[in-house]
Amino acid sequence: PAWCVTVGLALITVLIGLFPDTLAAYCLAAAAEIGGRPMTKAIPATVLLLIFLKAVVISGLQTIRIIVVTGVTGRRPQAGLVRMRFAPMTENGATLLGCLISLTPGTTTVDIDMERCEMLLHLLDVAGAEEAVAGIRSDFEPSIVRLFGTEGR
Repeated sequence: PAWCVTVGLALITVLIGLFPDTLAAYCLAAAAEIGGRPMTKAIPATVLLLIFLKAVVISGLQTIRIIVVTGVTGRRPQAGLVRMRFAPMTENGATLLGCLISLTPGTTTVDIDMERCEMLLHLLDVAGAEEAVAGIRSDFEPSIVRLFGTEGR
C-alpha cells in the first residue's frame, strides 16, 4: 500500500542521513493523508520515490561538478534565490515538494506561499535556474498532485 512506500521512504532517508528526524516525522504523518484506495496511490508513490532517487544522484553529480570546476578554474558559482510557481495542490503536497527540493543537492526551499502557489528556492548556481525549475515541475509535481490532490484549490 501507499503508506508502506511513504514509511519506507522515510526510513531509507533517515538511515542514509539525508534528512532530519522532523522531516521523517512529516513523511509518516503524510502517509495518513495519502490514505484512499491503496493500490491507486501505491503506483504514484513508487514512481515519486524512484524519480526522487534519480534526482538525488543527478543533482549530486552536478554539485560535485560545480565544486570541481570551482577548484580547477577558480570560477565560483553564483548562488541565489529563485521564485518557482507550482501546480495547485494541498498544503501537505506543497510541503512534500519543498522537502524533496531541499533534499536534492544544490537546492533548498526557503519559503512556500500557498496563496500564490509559489516557492522561494535557494540554488547553489543560478546559471541553470530555468532548467532546475523545469526539472522540478516535470519530475515531482505530477506524482505529488496524484498522491495528495488539489483539495480546496
